[in-house]
Amino acid sequence: MVDPVPELRVQKPTASAMKQHADLSRLDVFLGEWVLRGEQLDGPFGPAAPIRAQQSYEWLAGQHFMLMLFEGELGEDEIGCAEIIGESKSGHGFCAQAFYNDGARREWKLGEKHGVWIRTGEETSPDGILKIRCTTAFAPAADMQTAKWEYTKDGDRWSTFWDVTARRVD
Repeated sequence: MVDPVPELRVQKPTASAMKQHADLSRLDVFLGEWVLRGEQLDGPFGPAAPIRAQQSYEWLAGQHFMLMLFEGELGEDEIGCAEIIGESKSGHGFCAQAFYNDGARREWKLGEKHGVWIRTGEETSPDGILKIRCTTAFAPAADMQTAKWEYTKDGDRWSTFWDVTARRVD
């Protein structure tokens, strides 16, 4: 006879656990389901194309890490990403490990300044290493976010390659 499967209990974080990781609660602004629309501009990441996607953010049990799932279309191509976001090793800001549907992996630094979230990282291109940044601002009701993805070769002149808006649907 097979033993029955025990009931799974999800444990809510305690007040002391939340106090230890109060900085992580700043990520709550991302929580939920989002519908994203925008455009990719012609450049090193491909030709101009519309972007349509669904995006969701949720806490993993214990609320030490947030999971982001992104699935959609870039023009006629499928795009997707799974990302784990948590506190950076230094304790200043956040880091994100991202895994893309094309097999690529990237590590991002993420921080917030004056209500604007800034994500930075690097991308290897045929022209060398590009610095990438994304600035995300939330509407006052936190039901909409606008994001501009930019790149630079020299660190001075930034060019937009994605311009997107996401609306909360939950």
